Amino acid sequence: MPGGFHPPLSVIKSWPKPNYIDPPAKGHELVAISLSLGILATVAVVARIWVRVKIQKNPGLDDLFLVLSIKRSVSNVLAVGTKTRWHRHIWDVTPDSVVGRQYHSWVVQMLFVFATCFAKVSTLLLYKRVVQSTSRRLYMIIVNIALGILAMYGITFVVLMAMQCQPTEAYWMQFSYPVPYTKEFKCMFEGITPISNAIISVITDFITALLPMLLFTQLRIPKVEKIALSILFGVAFLICMCGIVRTVIIRRLCYESYDVTWGSHDLWVWITIETDLLIFCSAIPPLKCLFNGILHPSQGSKNSENVRLAKLGQFSNSNYRQTPSDPKGSLSDDPTFGPEDPHTSESKLVSLPFYKSPEPSGIVVTKTHTTWQKTEGNQV
Repeated sequence: MPGGFHPPLSVIKSWPKPNYIDPPAKGHELVAISLSLGILATVAVVARIWVRVKIQKNPGLDDLFLVLSIKRSVSNVLAVGTKTRWHRHIWDVTPDSVVGRQYHSWVVQMLFVFATCFAKVSTLLLYKRVVQSTSRRLYMIIVNIALGILAMYGITFVVLMAMQCQPTEAYWMQFSYPVPYTKEFKCMFEGITPISNAIISVITDFITALLPMLLFTQLRIPKVEKIALSILFGVAFLICMCGIVRTVIIRRLCYESYDVTWGSHDLWVWITIETDLLIFCSAIPPLKCLFNGILHPSQGSKNSENVRLAKLGQFSNSNYRQTPSDPKGSLSDDPTFGPEDPHTSESKLVSLPFYKSPEPSGIVVTKTHTTWQKTEGNQV
């Protein structure tokens, strides 16, 4: 059975008598999920920005794209979407509300592309930020390719959605009632763009979720943190599953059913879950230092002291790096990866002084740290 927004007259005649007063309707799940997940995602983003600006003092492009994603989240739009009667059967929707329903649908589709693209770009930029000071060039190339794919996906589907009908307003104004829309217009088949968008979006979801797995096994971090990361990856794959469910619903709406308002209610629920969970997962990783400060306040004080000593040139308990471009070396809080092969990595074995505060007797204790650094010609 065909489906979509343009039911033939024979189908319309087969519908039950409309009930505009107290028709069967779905519950308030859409509003509840939109508000709760929207608040959760917003709190996570605000906490992320606060950590980056106030604690780490090193905000980056990944934070900017995350803010852009939450500003274009579909939650608030969907929360007020019930006024367009998405929770009713199509025959119980008044004809004069169809234009608003179609415009609402078009806005949600556009916001979904913006919000999910910005959130995924933020996540990929965070991956680059973590490994940019290492010698994992292949991983950086893969991340850059993924960023290019996301950029092409976002631009392509924003243009396609804007050009579904010519002029663009015809996408919703063609359903104008009681005054008909009299301008000439031309529209693509309504199922092509949504289905294509859904499929490619799911592919980019899997790419974004799988990339950190390449690094996960090499991270030298405590077991508890590995468990936390595993849970986060699990949520990331849950987002992929949400995308698959959304794709199935879109196909059913476009090709199998004309009751688009009743079916779209479920579609908006899954869009909300997918979008806000994606933003939430993108915001969580940099909050590690905030959680450590809450759960282990004494450790937070110790870390603050280490930062103070580092600024004085008295290095301790930090990741110290020395590279050809930075011969003096630098401190970093980036994750520490597994040992690299000295014959394949860009490093050489050098001894670097690590200083601690003077002992009570006034004697300064000097220790050495061995690391690898690549040099021109010979490798030590």
